[in-house]
Amino acid sequence: MSCPNRSCGCLAIVHDSNARSAIAKYLTWFERQHKHEQDSNVFEWVRYVLILKASNEQRKGMKNGKVFRLPFVDDGTDGVLDDNVRKCLLCKCGMMILFNFGQRRYASLRSAAESLAVLPDHKKCGKKNYNAIENNDRKYQPLLHHFEYLMNLGEVRATRVVATLVDGMGGHTNRDSNIDVTYLPTSLGYRSCYKRYMKALGYDVRTTPNGGFVVTAENEGEEVDPGEYVTWPTYMRLWKRDFKNLKVSRPSEDICKDCYVFANRHRHLAHHSPSTSRHDDGDDVLLSDGSSGSSDDDDDDVPNLGVGVDLNVAEAASNGTDEERELMLLEAAEHVKMARAQRALYKAKVADAVEDATEGRDHSERRYTFVVDYGQNMELPVYNKEQPGVTYYYSPLSIYNLGMVDHAHVYNDGRVTEHMHCHVYHEGVGKKGANNVASLIVKTSTRSIFSAFGRRIGQQLVGPR
Repeated sequence: MSCPNRSCGCLAIVHDSNARSAIAKYLTWFERQHKHEQDSNVFEWVRYVLILKASNEQRKGMKNGKVFRLPFVDDGTDGVLDDNVRKCLLCKCGMMILFNFGQRRYASLRSAAESLAVLPDHKKCGKKNYNAIENNDRKYQPLLHHFEYLMNLGEVRATRVVATLVDGMGGHTNRDSNIDVTYLPTSLGYRSCYKRYMKALGYDVRTTPNGGFVVTAENEGEEVDPGEYVTWPTYMRLWKRDFKNLKVSRPSEDICKDCYVFANRHRHLAHHSPSTSRHDDGDDVLLSDGSSGSSDDDDDDVPNLGVGVDLNVAEAASNGTDEERELMLLEAAEHVKMARAQRALYKAKVADAVEDATEGRDHSERRYTFVVDYGQNMELPVYNKEQPGVTYYYSPLSIYNLGMVDHAHVYNDGRVTEHMHCHVYHEGVGKKGANNVASLIVKTSTRSIFSAFGRRIGQQLVGPR
């Protein structure tokens, strides 16, 4: 990146390693802004330059047209910035190159800055496009009914129900103040909702490998009418614009305890990266991002980072926080290696079981592969973070679910694929001890193996089809 003015060279500062990160942080923030917000920022700069009582340094710069300050973010994470970075000036062309502004865009901002105090909105801002979907009742009304239908599918939220029941009777304090948000069930995602919308109009939607959609009529012989439905991008744009409170729930995940610990430790260490702070006596003190050097009582709730870490070894990091983060990553890498080895063994055993089931071997010679595991404990009733009022002190009933998957199950139509047996029970029926697990495994394996054996005997008695 260089300035178009050959005699200027104001953008040479971006090649300085001391300034590159600080400039990139500002440009990242700038690109996330709306176009009108970007123009408003540059508008204020141009307006300030026009009425600026120039300093001695800027008077010297004005000879070459360097009147704009270099934009950067100094948050203390990149060390101390040099004075040449703080005092660097850009010319008009350098500023336009840095912000990717065209000549016409800058000229309109300068023209507005010469006569106005506030950048006005675009003339068409707030006006409805002649081709807007709202003007097409044939498309908009079915789409509106579809979203109203989705709003009724929202899961019941404990905060909303209890707030309605106690209204006028003292009330309570909700943990989640945003009670107007409607969360869809975990089985409904964006694409499944769009397919449901198209199904109501009589169309089938098939997803292509690259993420596109192929629309076909549900009834054979009928043609697809594009004027009857909205496309996928329009569907998502209207959802985000007009139905912001309709949310898709996050998928339920079940991870191992080690990965859960690694994820929480990584999240905690990410919010406590070290930075230096200057004491009154001139010494540099290592602090974390969330610390200001004070000894408030809240600091007792934050675990001591780097405690028990040996920094005397040759490969150790410069501080305890970085060393703890690196040790955690090494431990996580070893855990991932073990998981990959276990995955390879699992796939090999599944392939053996599927091979034997496909060839129709006898039970005495057949290899079976079962995967057994408990899911995360569920609660009844479920309030999660929305527990209101006195129910916060109640002990919910624990619900256990044991899943056992037969990876070589033979279905009636001859398909050989996985089949899951799920056992759900609450703590009043049984616990999660070894006897409970063994009992459920015997029950499931007996049912699965003997059902397959029974079908085998039945086929031998009936004879080949």
